[in-house]
Amino acid sequence: MVRNEPTFSEVADEVFEMLKGHVFVAHNVKFDYGFLKASFKANQITFRSDHICTVELSRKVFLNQSSYSLGKLCQSIGIPVSNRHRAFGDTEATARLFEKIWNTDRQKIFEEIRSDEINPDYFPQGFNVDDLDNVPETVGLYRFYDEDDSIIYVSKTKNLRNGILAHFKQEFSQNKYKWIQKLKRFDFEEMPSEMSALMLENKEVVLFKPIGNKNIKPIKNKAGVYLRRDIEGYTDIVVSDINKEEDTPFFKFTSVIKGTKYIQQLYKKIDLSSTDKKHLSVDKYNHIVFNLVQSITYPFQNCWIIESKPYQELSVIYIVKNYELQGYALVDDPKYVDYDEVYDVKVDVVETSELRRFFLQFIRQKKASLNIIDLGVNGDV
Repeated sequence: MVRNEPTFSEVADEVFEMLKGHVFVAHNVKFDYGFLKASFKANQITFRSDHICTVELSRKVFLNQSSYSLGKLCQSIGIPVSNRHRAFGDTEATARLFEKIWNTDRQKIFEEIRSDEINPDYFPQGFNVDDLDNVPETVGLYRFYDEDDSIIYVSKTKNLRNGILAHFKQEFSQNKYKWIQKLKRFDFEEMPSEMSALMLENKEVVLFKPIGNKNIKPIKNKAGVYLRRDIEGYTDIVVSDINKEEDTPFFKFTSVIKGTKYIQQLYKKIDLSSTDKKHLSVDKYNHIVFNLVQSITYPFQNCWIIESKPYQELSVIYIVKNYELQGYALVDDPKYVDYDEVYDVKVDVVETSELRRFFLQFIRQKKASLNIIDLGVNGDV
């Protein structure tokens, strides 16, 4: 079908002139725009253009559709499509979809135009803005360095390119962040998920203490949450000094006073106190208390929490030991890894109260899609 057609190199200049000064429109524009930029770059042409994604536009204009894939969306909103999955057929379908969006709510189109123009005046002297063309629009972590090659800022982001560019929306000399005046270069690291990127950010902020980040101090916990059963079989939550206990605490606090106050607030939320136990059966009361503890800690004392996505090459294994987040490991296929292999590639993290809160929230929200493996009391698979 394309055997006798010219290569992109042969028509690159012509295509560039055709696109120059126009807004590039595509269904899932990140893919098409990125592919086009890479093709131009391979021919020593720098291509940047304002662009619009008809997927994102459709989500805001045609609400509650079962699917926003090009074919199914067009069928759902009455746009005739032929020759699908062929260059002209898909282009025609996208053009008709864009026309329908224009006629439905053109203001949304102007709101959704994304600019890719880079003004060198917005960056420090000597900064190579062309390096930004190599940054993908994927989840990851980026770092800014000063002239001594020390990290001055680190951040996770859903979109690496946009995350970096967000710091340069005005002339560099007017930038409100003083630390950014020290910027000389950047690098980035793609990550398989936002949570793994957050953990890497947390680790590097603790380790390198970048001047642009809020300082994170490791917490020294002295108290823990434990379960105690009375002579009648009722189980209560108690807070005690860690050094006086042999059991592993479900949760830790900096002091017994803070821990006790937190548990009292939890009891209050569910309108329960230890004095109510006589009005409930042992089983019912213990069930309520157990669920309360489970709401503030991890599913098991020692476990792997595995996050996999069909379109990702790597899976993430989050490692919990003695009810504390220890770190994570990136693996090709979690079905075929053993205990030693995971710990060989484990990235250690410091579990701060904020990181723990985010991670527990993540587990609750994503539980249906996560694979949780109980490693037992001894922490073995």
